[in-house]
Amino acid sequence: MPELPSAQGRSRRKSRNRSPAQKWVGRLELLGGVLICLLTAATPWLFGTTEAWSVALMNYGSYAAGAIMLAAALLNRLTRLEDPPETSRADRLAKYAFLAVNLLLLAFCLVAYFNARATFSIEDRTFDYREYISWLPTTYDAGLTLDLFFTLLACFAAFWSGRYWLMRGWDRALNSRSGGALATALSNHRLVAFLWVICLNGLLLSAQGILQRLSGTPELLWLRMSYAEVSISCFGPFSYRGNAAEFLNLIWPAALGFWWALSRERRRTEAAGRLLTDGPEMMLIPAAVVILAGTIVSASRGGVAVGIALLFAVGVLFAFQRRVSKMTRVSGLILLAAVLGFLTFTGWEDLARRLKEDPIQDMNGRVEIYENARQIAADFPIYGTGPGSFRSVYHLYREDATQVWHGFLHDDWLETRVTFGWVGFALVLLQLALLAAWAAAKGRGPAHYVTSVCLGLSLAGCLAHAKYDFPLQTYSILYTFVMLAAILTTISPERR
Repeated sequence: MPELPSAQGRSRRKSRNRSPAQKWVGRLELLGGVLICLLTAATPWLFGTTEAWSVALMNYGSYAAGAIMLAAALLNRLTRLEDPPETSRADRLAKYAFLAVNLLLLAFCLVAYFNARATFSIEDRTFDYREYISWLPTTYDAGLTLDLFFTLLACFAAFWSGRYWLMRGWDRALNSRSGGALATALSNHRLVAFLWVICLNGLLLSAQGILQRLSGTPELLWLRMSYAEVSISCFGPFSYRGNAAEFLNLIWPAALGFWWALSRERRRTEAAGRLLTDGPEMMLIPAAVVILAGTIVSASRGGVAVGIALLFAVGVLFAFQRRVSKMTRVSGLILLAAVLGFLTFTGWEDLARRLKEDPIQDMNGRVEIYENARQIAADFPIYGTGPGSFRSVYHLYREDATQVWHGFLHDDWLETRVTFGWVGFALVLLQLALLAAWAAAKGRGPAHYVTSVCLGLSLAGCLAHAKYDFPLQTYSILYTFVMLAAILTTISPERR
């Protein structure tokens, strides 16, 4: 009986039979995929991407990834190499509606820039006023509005190029000999690789931050002095401990959802009789615990509060799953309690001191900022003061010169309403609603709904942080939020 060709042999013949156009599409997708993974891994390590040089680096990298994926998509379309698989009508409607709102937000910023009411000089602390059209979006700081436009454009490029790359991986999974009706989201090797990059990167960042805090140094990554020059104020590469906790709370629920998906896939393909398998996915459980512990050691009160709320939500989600033995549940609780107990002990002293010394009633001066900001919102209700212009306008609304001139409102929801007005704020809310609807749509790679819910909890936790802090004003957190959203829109939640 003739020996059947191996999968490797089939892959080699298929590679030899590909046309030059197909090979170029493959090369472009490989280059773009590597760049997307590098950018996603690098952004928190660039000191949170909070400085002009790191923001510019991430922007240019995202534009390059977008250009590469656009070239691959156009080449694939023009040469009609491969037709994308059919998706559901709901998926297509949500996709095009989400794209339309993306473009409207970018257009809002661009119109505000060209219709600027003023530019602001931070050196002279003066406004240079211009003529403008009152019924169009405008801004009091054209420079900051343009900076925000470029950042949002980079996030736009990152989201759509990342999603295209992941969806092309799903296309290939369906077209492969092992795909078809039995294919799941984890048949997409690009999705699996990308999630490993995100989870392991979060593990490394949390471990480094914990060791840095235990060493007592105020230097970020042991390389450069932090902004406040105090060890308890920084964590890992972030000068602000709150941003570090917000970033980590984005990662660990996604890691648990990824572990759940990999474990179920191993049971399905290898007919394993238990949920906890001995595959590499087991590494994700201690990874998630260490990442969560990092939020506690960071001594961020908001980070701990959101982390505990997310832990409770994930625990309830897992508790109601079938085919999970009591031993598995007890073992998971023991492991979680042991690791968290040790790491909480190492960081509890700093957190307890903050809870005792810092008054929580005025939320570290946030109440004063909120009162002033509400007055700004009342004066500019429709289009706001202009995208990104908060720090240039805020000083005008201080009751006296002794109040601090803040650059961030510490409430991204209110700051968006202040700077974008009700019109722009409505677009942002519509964008989030469309993202939720799109994530729930069918027609993409099927994944157990627990995985989708965990990814959704990661995003929801960040949005909760945004009520009392500025995670979405921090490039690395916003970028990671966008990439997790891209992942969420490439899988469809199912009970399987």
